[in-house]
Amino acid sequence: MQAHSNYRIYPENIRSGNACQQNVPPGTVAERDIVHPAYTEFLIVPHKSVIVLRATVLVDDEPRLSMDELVGITNALCYAHGIVTSPISVPAHLYSASDLAKRGRNNFKTEQNLGLDDTSSTSSCSEAKGRFVNDGSDDYFPKLSTELANKLKYKFWA
Repeated sequence: MQAHSNYRIYPENIRSGNACQQNVPPGTVAERDIVHPAYTEFLIVPHKSVIVLRATVLVDDEPRLSMDELVGITNALCYAHGIVTSPISVPAHLYSASDLAKRGRNNFKTEQNLGLDDTSSTSSCSEAKGRFVNDGSDDYFPKLSTELANKLKYKFWA
């Protein structure tokens, strides 16, 4: 699944009016002619585009579900966001995973550059360029995961 692509879907006849009226309606799917014929791919605009024609989602299906199943699942997941009731531009699970990855990357950068508690580091990671430097050992990432693991008993995601 690709969240930010360069594909754009335009209506055949662009009406005059505001930008919202000139875009394709929510749930528009392109599954023939503009995608690779050898792959199960489709482009979908699950959300209401407010200002400009939005980037769409490109999917390559490995389990080989039918195109109707793929489109239906993808479109339904775009309605599963926990905060808004309207569809979002990508499936909610992908949106959440992206946010958590960004949060993890930012936490790693903070820990790497500042170090929250330099005296408690038990990792075999080198201290040369920062707190954590990949020394090439097979257990580097498991130790890094342990070192950066949540220390709280309960996890609350904001």
